[in-house]
Amino acid sequence: MKRNWYFALAIVLVCGFIVLGFKHKPQPKGNKAVQGKPAPDFKLENLEGGQTSLSELKGKVVYLDIWATWCRPCLEEMKKGKKLKEAFVGNNDVVFLYVSIDKEAEKWRSYVKNNSIHGTHLISREGAEEKLLERYDVPYIPRFVLINKEGNIVQYEAKAPSDASIEADIKALLK
Repeated sequence: MKRNWYFALAIVLVCGFIVLGFKHKPQPKGNKAVQGKPAPDFKLENLEGGQTSLSELKGKVVYLDIWATWCRPCLEEMKKGKKLKEAFVGNNDVVFLYVSIDKEAEKWRSYVKNNSIHGTHLISREGAEEKLLERYDVPYIPRFVLINKEGNIVQYEAKAPSDASIEADIKALLK
């Protein structure tokens, strides 16, 4: 009887370590996103149907938001992001870069236009284009990444717009 109890406890502990282990994985190596290193470049479709690359934004502070229209927490953070963006109105040295991982571009375009989400908008269908989810090691969304003017990742898992202190983090990079 005791042996079964120990076995059950071992199973619960192993499952717990597996689940919790995914939340705090070590940062990826190679051509992937690593804090303090250059952000992996990508070139994706923008709202107008053209292409925009991350490297085109070098010289600006980039607040990258990886999201999808089907992700309720993403949409909540996007609403809260409107207040954050107000703090930087007229400041051309800050870019709010939204990369959708929606499958259907029309759904993405429609949501952005109908909800007046201001910023630079790109799509990586299902995160596969440019291997975005893999290269930025994104296990869940929304995912925020803060990139400095030199194009280096400053915060690999940046604070969400709902965290008021992200404004100060962005301002610190503008100095």
